[in-house]
Amino acid sequence: MTDDIKPVGAALAASRTSDVVDAHLVVVAARFGLDIITGDFGDITALTSSAFRDTVSVKRWGD
Repeated sequence: MTDDIKPVGAALAASRTSDVVDAHLVVVAARFGLDIITGDFGDITALTSSAFRDTVSVKRWGD
């Protein structure tokens, strides 16, 4: 969605990460109030910690 461009960019800047797909996943999860289960725990946690800590819960795949 083109509406996601600014929030994705803001999430990347705040977390100092560069994975656009991870950032978009976090933005969409925040929008819909979803949790994220991931094997890429470090990168996703960096994004949620910097911008979405109150709206997105991240769980490590296999825990």
